[in-house]
Amino acid sequence: KIGEMKHILMTVSILLVLWGIAEAVYGGLQLYGLAESNHSLYNITGSFRNPGPYAGFLAVVLPVALYLALSCRIRSKCLRQGTVALCWVYVFLCVTLLPATLSRAAWIAAGVGSGIVLCARYRLRTRCILYFRRHRRRAWALACAACLLLALAGAGAYYLKKNSADGRLLMWKETLCAIAEVPYTGTGPVVHPRPKTQLINQDKIPRHDGRLYGIAGDGIKIHHKQPEHCCNQQRNDNDGDVLQQGF
Repeated sequence: KIGEMKHILMTVSILLVLWGIAEAVYGGLQLYGLAESNHSLYNITGSFRNPGPYAGFLAVVLPVALYLALSCRIRSKCLRQGTVALCWVYVFLCVTLLPATLSRAAWIAAGVGSGIVLCARYRLRTRCILYFRRHRRRAWALACAACLLLALAGAGAYYLKKNSADGRLLMWKETLCAIAEVPYTGTGPVVHPRPKTQLINQDKIPRHDGRLYGIAGDGIKIHHKQPEHCCNQQRNDNDGDVLQQGF
């Protein structure tokens, strides 16, 4: 039974890598304008509707492909070499396409997943402990440098899409306020506990890619107005098409 389970897991992993290669090739074609994107605001979505889920899918498959490339144990030599080659092809495609998606969550997921695979394959934890015992000062210096690099990377990821991050923080803040006001019974699927007349000042609402993010009294609404439309139409209090309503 254990052998059958390993065979099934290997087959599913190889199929997942093949699916990932197909998605990566499709996304590359979209990136270079050879295929049509599924979103009007983004040029790379794969077969998904948004680059976020697309990047998440690529990030999830990356550790699987990396593990197979480093630890493939198929008995057949030709099949093993073919599998390893396909896995390295996917790793290359994924590393080159993920930055184009601008999905910071996918970057973190790919880095953490790949790091776990590398740590398990090369026993990096044991090696780091031995190195720390032998070279304490140098190890502390390297650890401080790594923390500094992580802090700089986090700040860069925040300022890369600052308005998007601020919009998420705004939604989380409103969600926490709603939970604090009605912590036990909740507010229901649509009803918001705050008065409907209470709106957030639109001058402080973050804007990103031509979209106006605002939170109304009965839920979260995203008002959208393309920049070219704003030049041709007169603005008023009712401008913007509601694209999404949450909570």
